[in-house]
Amino acid sequence: MNKGLLKFSINFVLLLFFAFSASSILFKNDAPYPWQIGFQDPASPGFEGITVLHDNICFFLVLILLGVFWILFVVIFLFKKNLISAKYLNHATFAEVV
Repeated sequence: MNKGLLKFSINFVLLLFFAFSASSILFKNDAPYPWQIGFQDPASPGFEGITVLHDNICFFLVLILLGVFWILFVVIFLFKKNLISAKYLNHATFAEVV
């Protein structure tokens, strides 16, 4: 085998090894693990934006659910005690307009 070709082959293999080693450090690639809860660490700005959007949507979803369940609680338990509000709740044309 030609010595120049052998030297080129060894240098090429070393270059590939160091390139792949550096890419795993620079790009911060991540892998899932069993029973993982949540997303992996983002490896790109696009996926980081997706995770931030997911967190914001979940926050507002919890706020909306708390508001709906609070209104449901008020309607079920507090309107039962006050008969005047129950009368206006059943025949409230003003509430239908609003």
